Amino acid sequence: MAVQVIRNIINSQIEGQILKAKAQVKTEAKKEILKLKEKLPTIEDLKAQFLSMACSEAAKKKIEFLYNKLDGLLEKLQNISDKIRNKIEEIKNKLQKIIENILPKIAQILGILALAVVAAKIIIKVTPAAQIANSGPTTSGYLATKLQSLVDKAKKKIKAFGDAIKAFTKKIEKITKVVQTIIKTVFSVLAIITLLGDEITKARDFLLFLYLMYKSQCELNSPSGGLTSGTCTIPEHTTQEACEAAGGIFNNPNQQVLNGNTNLLAIQQQIASLYEDLIKELALEGKKEVIETITNVMTQYNFRIERKIVPITTITNTTTTPAPTTTTTTTTPTPIIITTTNTGGNGGGGSGGSGGGGGY
Repeated sequence: MAVQVIRNIINSQIEGQILKAKAQVKTEAKKEILKLKEKLPTIEDLKAQFLSMACSEAAKKKIEFLYNKLDGLLEKLQNISDKIRNKIEEIKNKLQKIIENILPKIAQILGILALAVVAAKIIIKVTPAAQIANSGPTTSGYLATKLQSLVDKAKKKIKAFGDAIKAFTKKIEKITKVVQTIIKTVFSVLAIITLLGDEITKARDFLLFLYLMYKSQCELNSPSGGLTSGTCTIPEHTTQEACEAAGGIFNNPNQQVLNGNTNLLAIQQQIASLYEDLIKELALEGKKEVIETITNVMTQYNFRIERKIVPITTITNTTTTPAPTTTTTTTTPTPIIITTTNTGGNGGGGSGGSGGGGGY
């Protein structure tokens, strides 16, 4: 009975899962992931399509169409990437269950069989003594036959259970090696799909950044301030031309993103900054329709703004002179803290002086 239980466990809970895992990992790794890579536009592809656009009405309509098309594609790729990762995670969990739960259960059953073998060996060893003790004129032939039957059954049990223990022990060792090999492959695939998911997220964020940059260049009468500003290593110079002419280095975060010298978090921080500055300047120019369009984009993109207003602090400086004490009070506003939140799984945050923040 115990032997059949082990066979059933191996057939229904192990071998089927191993075959299924092999097939799924092969499919997801070699086919689906390659498809995603082929469809994913590069950062340079996105720049080529957006940075070359003019600001005519026809160009604006084309940009809107292009943005929606590319964002839809990237969102679809993001969803596929998540599904693949979830499938691989599910396979990993099932394989780990075999190692951590199912094989130990079989080992417990084999332990019970081993105890049965020990008990059978005791029967064989003790039975001859029992026969001698009960031998004599009054010895029952039935008793001798019964004792001999017990010995025969014990010998058969030792043979059957002993063979089963050896066979299943080897089987467990083989299964363990196979499952561990597949798990290694699974972890490799998980690493690949996670990196690819990050690439998709970065491409989608970069697309949103390019869209906002285009809006800042084409929808504002005088694109300036936070949209093109930066900091100079020589503090008194506030423009790139003046800074570089004086021998300084001008740091423009927007340009850094365009040059590709940033990571995902930096892109998300610039999205927050660019969005806030753009909305503020559009509002000053009274362009409600453009504000509504951009707001809708942010809403569809799960772009959420969170602001934490820190109360103004009061610093009191007291100076004592022969004259009556003079008290000077200076109020210093603490900057708004910007937090970007990504409801889809990746998030970024930043902080600034007067801007809000965003994420998706």
